[in-house]
Amino acid sequence: MRYVPEHIVERWTGRTKDHCVVIPVINEGERIGRLLARMSALNIADLADILIVDGGSTDGSLAPERLDQHRVVGLIRKTGSGKLSAQLLCAYAFALDHGYEGVVTIDGNDKDDPDAIPAFVQALERGYDFVQASRYVPGGIAENTPGLRDLAIRLVHAPALSWTSGFHWTDTTQGFRGYSRRLLANAEMSIFRPVFRDYELLAYMNYRAPRLGFQCVELPTARRYPKDQKAPTKIRPFHGELALLKTLARACLGRFDPVRPKAPFDSLAGARDWYAGWLRTAALPLWSTAGVDPENGGFREALTLEGRPHEPHRRTRSMARQVYVFATAAAEGFEGPWLEQAIRGFDFLVRNGRRRDGLFAYSLSPDGAGLDRTGHLYEQAFVMLAACALHRAQPAEARWPQAGHALRQAMDKLRHPAGGFREVGERPFQANAQMHVLEAALAWEAADGDPAWKALADEIARLALDRFIHPDSGMLREFFDETWSAVEGEDGLVEPGHQFEWAWLLEQWGRRRGDARARDAAKRLYAIGAAGVDGDREVAVNALWDDLSIRDAGARLWPQTERLKAALLLGAEADAFSAARGLAAYLRTPTPGLWRDKMQADGVFLEEPAPATSFYHILGAVLALRGVG
Repeated sequence: MRYVPEHIVERWTGRTKDHCVVIPVINEGERIGRLLARMSALNIADLADILIVDGGSTDGSLAPERLDQHRVVGLIRKTGSGKLSAQLLCAYAFALDHGYEGVVTIDGNDKDDPDAIPAFVQALERGYDFVQASRYVPGGIAENTPGLRDLAIRLVHAPALSWTSGFHWTDTTQGFRGYSRRLLANAEMSIFRPVFRDYELLAYMNYRAPRLGFQCVELPTARRYPKDQKAPTKIRPFHGELALLKTLARACLGRFDPVRPKAPFDSLAGARDWYAGWLRTAALPLWSTAGVDPENGGFREALTLEGRPHEPHRRTRSMARQVYVFATAAAEGFEGPWLEQAIRGFDFLVRNGRRRDGLFAYSLSPDGAGLDRTGHLYEQAFVMLAACALHRAQPAEARWPQAGHALRQAMDKLRHPAGGFREVGERPFQANAQMHVLEAALAWEAADGDPAWKALADEIARLALDRFIHPDSGMLREFFDETWSAVEGEDGLVEPGHQFEWAWLLEQWGRRRGDARARDAAKRLYAIGAAGVDGDREVAVNALWDDLSIRDAGARLWPQTERLKAALLLGAEADAFSAARGLAAYLRTPTPGLWRDKMQADGVFLEEPAPATSFYHILGAVLALRGVG
């Protein structure tokens, strides 16, 4: 979780610009007044919002009249412990929370010339992530810098950080800097930690940002110390400077680097055992209690990260997937009352969700009333899969094959003359729902002797090979016209997760049929999906363009499970181990047995309830790992 020191927001008039200038202060007296006046003369407030973060001033230098005069939009007062780094964390968290795309920081002691601020903002807008002020690069000005400090910066501080970071720095003690939003929010930077209290954050940023590949630049600035006066600084002579050298050494040795959570296993066999234990002792018990409505037996849509119900509605796909999870757990021999839960959940769904025509509605209210009675193909596929899981758990019970056959026949009204099925909505011709029909048909084929299931599986698999997969690139496309010709351009979405999912299905179908074409297609799909894996995070991203460049660098949970399943089936053990490690990060939650669904591009997870729909994906990965020797 993000650490932010205790603070209060004493002034906030609202964001008006994409960037902000953060000014850390503590008892600056007239110095902050002079700096604000210079910024006003430069019309900085027309370019960026001005925020002041106060470390506990008592000198009256931040009077409301002064802030009004110089168009200061925010005043944040740190009330917790710590010095400069703690102040900056308060301000940076505030800036991120209020949507700023970049932050420029300038000390409030009026040593730095604010006329460089526009250049800093421009550099951030051009794509730089870290803009460092320097009095030593051509065009920079250093006036009256104390001699010992000048030598320490040029001979020790900057060279040490240059050598260890891989970027040539010249002026690394300066607090005049610019940071992009993606740098401040990046999980690998991980700046919001209590280790940053005093002056650690500045050296850490110079050290770590270049090592992580962020774009850095130094810009010339003027830094002027008053002549024949005491230098305005919060660093005590000798003891404070010695502490700075110790901080420098710790930064250069990586002592402030975040400790990346290690996966709780060191082999695929270890992953097999860990995931099985998580399923058995945490996930199944939690979702069979908090995840079930005790009044009617219906499965809930989601749980908060504290394990409390969250369900504005209940979608058929969510409930059907949960029936599948609990029935499959029973069929696979996991000890517990899972079958009873599955049957009760299926009965709730049939009682309230099945329409007169045999199809199932899209969503219900928690008490079972219909909210959206539309019969989406996607929902039907998962009800078929749920019925098959119940048949596997209770093979002698006739109602399960009857339910599966009846729904397959009801789906005839969704058939498309050119093959496959139409989906409801603005995109009736799409591969995704067909994929889950194939999944259900393959499951029923293995569990039931009715040849109609084999015929259905063959129909969808051949449609995928002939129409969904590009004959040259081998890439699966998502959306089509009525002739099953792929939609190109902006709508030509390429999802790594679906490349993996189709690879897993076509490899199974190809093995059953002895079809070399399908198995070759599966291998190509897997390779295309692998192009969307971020090696640093060990996750498959959400989407690519058709040239395999990144379109959406976020990473939902489900593509990680599909990557793991496909890697194991195709014998890519190193990839499978990487996928198992990447998936484990999603399961690190305050309440064991839950998960996070959306990892953002910077590695930070969105704080939102755990959707029940993900359990089906996770169970598939757990079962795939059971085959590891």
